[in-house]
Amino acid sequence: MHVSMLVRRVKIDAVEEGERFARRLGLAESSQRQAAKAMARPIHLLLTELEDEDARALRALGRRPEEERARPAVFTAERGAAMICGTRWEVFSLATQAAMGDDPRLQVLADRISACLSHTERGPAHFRVGEQRLPLGERSYLMGVLNVTPDSFSDGGRFLDPAAAEAHAAAMLEAGADLLDVGGESTRPGAPPVEASEEIDRVLPVLERVVALGAPVSIDTTKVEVARAALDAGARIVNDISGLREAGMAELAAEKGASLVVMHLRATPEAMQSHTRYSDLWGEIVGSLGQAVAAAVEAGVSPDRIAVDPGIGFAKTAEQSLALIAGLGELASLGQPILVGPSRKSFIGAVTGAPVEARLPGTLAAAVLAAREGAHILRIHDVAEARQALDIADAIRAAGPAGSAYEAPGPVPGEESPA
Repeated sequence: MHVSMLVRRVKIDAVEEGERFARRLGLAESSQRQAAKAMARPIHLLLTELEDEDARALRALGRRPEEERARPAVFTAERGAAMICGTRWEVFSLATQAAMGDDPRLQVLADRISACLSHTERGPAHFRVGEQRLPLGERSYLMGVLNVTPDSFSDGGRFLDPAAAEAHAAAMLEAGADLLDVGGESTRPGAPPVEASEEIDRVLPVLERVVALGAPVSIDTTKVEVARAALDAGARIVNDISGLREAGMAELAAEKGASLVVMHLRATPEAMQSHTRYSDLWGEIVGSLGQAVAAAVEAGVSPDRIAVDPGIGFAKTAEQSLALIAGLGELASLGQPILVGPSRKSFIGAVTGAPVEARLPGTLAAAVLAAREGAHILRIHDVAEARQALDIADAIRAAGPAGSAYEAPGPVPGEESPA
């Protein structure tokens, strides 16, 4: 079994989408229509990075599209890809059958299929921060952005003064922020790197004030030296946009009992927008973040302290950023809390033409749709407006498709009340 083999759940809502997906998989034209019909079934698992022996073993377990046995349809394609389509019971039965055999390849496959089903159907129960457990699935959490930088794309220079930063942090908490994210280095496209000592000088005076406000505080950094200073000052989360690129970050989090947010990023902010060509965008993101999560767990970080971020706008075009929000459910295959940062990003300007200071409506639309697609935490500049939008979105989701719409509190109009 190839160690990098991925199993992830994809969403296909129509036959036409199924046909397009079949073409992307590289299925023969004669198989595409049959595959599209099979994809009308409720569960679609995409497997990538398969070796030839894995694919042959998988085909033997499934059924061909024209058969009607109670097994999921299995399609194997070029470049080590395969698709399993079926009902939950059919897919679960396939995993059970694979686990019962003597083939170690199939046993690993069974474990990964079962884990994917479990993660995407139940999701993580909570995100642990310090001594708190934030229950997930009941409401959306807001992480308020506090940049103490001179050159951030949206609010650079506004909160360099610790007193101004503290006042803004207090205002965000009053407006409904659950977490605060303090950053001392701009990560806008093209931003030059900052020395660790300078970054520490920017964030520590602010952290000392903001931590005292009582809410969990995150340090937005890629540097172990900065993270250590921030955690010693009272921060409880390390938000590492590099996905643990610098050695020792996961070990530091484990040592300090800190939580981690790991993000997908190619290259550095200075060069990232020259690295936006992907053969499989979601495949790389899920694979990269899965490896970061595994490395953090191996270093001693508890899995319920690790959140993942697909990196909207980071080495992504506007079209790719939109696709990430639309397909956010693929990230659920990892079974970790999901954080998304759409706030004031360039993809909003690309769609609407709005400058940074006029992107609030686009930010709210992106945040609400990201929450609907599975985001648990939204990293936002405009907290008050986002809190109201997400509270309404959460309330609508909780009401369900029927809610109390069919429970008339009194007589049905036009009917007499009983005597």
